Amino acid sequence: NALKCPQCGTHYSIKSDNPFLLHMLDRVDGLTSRAGTYISLGIVTDVGVSFVGSIYAFCMYYGAHTVHVFVGEHMYGVIIGHDPREWSWWTYWNLPLVALYLVTSRL
Repeated sequence: NALKCPQCGTHYSIKSDNPFLLHMLDRVDGLTSRAGTYISLGIVTDVGVSFVGSIYAFCMYYGAHTVHVFVGEHMYGVIIGHDPREWSWWTYWNLPLVALYLVTSRL
């Protein structure tokens, strides 16, 4: 750990006793730095999942509304159903795709 003087070029080293308090503060700093990294990663992940979930919810609403307008009230109830708790996995998969199909068909 030798340093060099910028003026004369003499090598020197600094010796210091590492007090207990300084050692503990250094450990706490390392732990908080590591924890901050994981917390930041969690926040970024949460924002990304929220963004994707909101796009999915919007596409689901748009697809359901499009089908409702296209086939009418009665056939909408027959094909899909008015209660989302009774929808099949097919409905949850394909209704958001209606919006994407309609947008990409115009490109």
